[in-house]
Amino acid sequence: MQPNCLIANNHHLPPIAGEDYQIFERDVPGENNAGYSGQEVSTRMPLETCETINRTWGFNITDNRYKSVEELIGRLVRTAGTGANLLLNVGPMPDGRIQAECVERLAGMGDWLEKWGHTIYGTTAGPVRPAEWGAVTRKENVLYVHILDSSAESITLELPKVRSARWLNVDGRLDYTQDRRTGEVTFSLGGVGSPGGSDSLGGGLDTADSIIEVTL
Repeated sequence: MQPNCLIANNHHLPPIAGEDYQIFERDVPGENNAGYSGQEVSTRMPLETCETINRTWGFNITDNRYKSVEELIGRLVRTAGTGANLLLNVGPMPDGRIQAECVERLAGMGDWLEKWGHTIYGTTAGPVRPAEWGAVTRKENVLYVHILDSSAESITLELPKVRSARWLNVDGRLDYTQDRRTGEVTFSLGGVGSPGGSDSLGGGLDTADSIIEVTL
């Protein structure tokens, strides 16, 4: 009846005929930490992660367990690292207002995206799946390696030949080596000082997301 409408897969099962994109509730595609998303990941449909800012889909005056801006940025990055979209839920209050806690977190994410959104928007999944340390997004011959674990000392990725690599939001030299035989690239992360704050250019890894730009 309405061919321009998109039909979402939101039943925690594999897609069925007529659905246009596949949803994973509170998990990035391919993970099932919340217990709702054990279904097979489609290779032919757009993907989406649905997440809450606290623990509740609708307004709940007793739910004060809000995720931090850093946690939400991490979920956005890991979702983008699978090539999926993030739907971040807001439950309006009975009078239609958005809770101040949600506004604060959305504004924080907006500030971050204003600076680093080019590493998320218009990208596809990177060559490796999200892992404990973070995720990778890709835009043509450029990779964005998002380091979400600020305590990580190094990471090793199997990549095509690297032409250059540099920090985007960390003040310091990026040391890396590539094994010509295996293609493995090891990035050393421990030499940039003590951990810094969000968007820390004053030394140390960023507490939300330290980003390496890799040109292949």
